[in-house]
Amino acid sequence: MPSILNHIETHGDRFLIMDGRLPVISGGLVRDELRLYNLNLETMQQLLTNLPDAVKDALRGVTMETQTARLSGGQKIILATLFALASPAPRILFINFFRPLFPATRRVVLALVETARGNREEIRIMNEETEEKLLNTGETT
Repeated sequence: MPSILNHIETHGDRFLIMDGRLPVISGGLVRDELRLYNLNLETMQQLLTNLPDAVKDALRGVTMETQTARLSGGQKIILATLFALASPAPRILFINFFRPLFPATRRVVLALVETARGNREEIRIMNEETEEKLLNTGETT
């Protein structure tokens, strides 16, 4: 299984890489993560108020002032997905990203990604263990 560094070396010049093994990296407050995605607080607050109920339920109690270390693995993945989708990145590569989510939440989060496809040049979701590309939009590389 390739390391996160391998994916950055291979795809980092073309994709915002979201690896499920390390979905949140600042170690600070949730609002600190926004800087990594070139987002502002107002954009995220608007996004967080317009979420499907399953996602709202999974993020219940999470605010911009929450320490990322206190988040569950699923909460980290949901937030990282939302941040990536709200970012200006034209191409996003999700690797092993949705497995830790409960099935109902996974379906809703994947639907959010599917909806965002029209705003991107390319979104890929890859299950590294099988190299199966679950979602591939745009040109192949």
